[in-house]
Amino acid sequence: MQRQPSVILKVIILLSLLFVIPLGSCEKPPVIKISNVPTLPLFDQSSNTAVSINSGNLYYNGFLSSDGKSVYFQSDDGKSLVKSDYNGENAMIISKRFPSFINVVDDTVYYIEGLNSGKVYKVGSDGKGETLVIDSNVRSLIVTTKYIIFIDTKDDLAYYSLHDGSKKTLLYKKVFAQLVLSKELLFLVPSGYTDGLYKTDISSNFIKPVEYVKITNNPIDLNSLNYEKNKFYFIDLTNNSQIASSENLRVRGFVKKSLSNPFIVSGDFAYYIDTADESRLYRVHLYKSDIEKIVVNDRVNEFVVCGNSVYYRRKNNLEVYRTSIDGGISFKIT
Repeated sequence: MQRQPSVILKVIILLSLLFVIPLGSCEKPPVIKISNVPTLPLFDQSSNTAVSINSGNLYYNGFLSSDGKSVYFQSDDGKSLVKSDYNGENAMIISKRFPSFINVVDDTVYYIEGLNSGKVYKVGSDGKGETLVIDSNVRSLIVTTKYIIFIDTKDDLAYYSLHDGSKKTLLYKKVFAQLVLSKELLFLVPSGYTDGLYKTDISSNFIKPVEYVKITNNPIDLNSLNYEKNKFYFIDLTNNSQIASSENLRVRGFVKKSLSNPFIVSGDFAYYIDTADESRLYRVHLYKSDIEKIVVNDRVNEFVVCGNSVYYRRKNNLEVYRTSIDGGISFKIT
């Protein structure tokens, strides 16, 4: 008959186990959470209005915009205007019309019905009070705190009106290909070869007379105009479609890659799609052009830089994805 271990022996065995098993081994491992929170807030200043319609974001027909608190964008089924939090949560349809050139000013959303051009409507940010504003076909819609600015497709001339569509006024009697807003400056880009642009200051309660600004001594064919800190950036179609800059009438190469998609300047960076690298989205520093970084490791077809986020879509797809302007994981918001 076997003898049972003594009480003293049991205590020794128990103590030895306590020293062998690491302290805290009974604790649960830490839970790693992956969240859709950007490294920076959506906007540094939430009071900034019509943020995403500034500068190059117009080149992708303003498919997404923001009032600094929410984002407003085209639905992925191509049927409506949607409002949501920056990450796609709390989404709600505020219009059953499909919008483009979305502007948000003073809790009112202005947009063109259609993919590229159409009539202008406005609706409250809560989805109430939808109204027809301009009953004619327009494109390149820009809305300021007082005016609606657009190109009428009937004659390709630039006009402006009040927010209710009244007092439609010719801005300048010349055919323009593009409108570009950079803070308080509105630029009007003529078609074809040119040695300059037209601009006006819209910071006051009235639009100042349009003036001509020469940017080069030799006329060039340019596209995708951006403006930052007294310097012009554009795609030089006469020089292999590379990004160039112009300052004091001197045009210089900036990004020596042929681009087939518009680029966007925001803050200290230029963001562009490199179609030669499977349409990944890159950014390059405006003052250190040798420093490039991948922002979106995905096939990007169109995008906007909205505050501290980049929103983009893939080819033949209206689903919207978001990532930080610093790069990182992309999240689908629709």
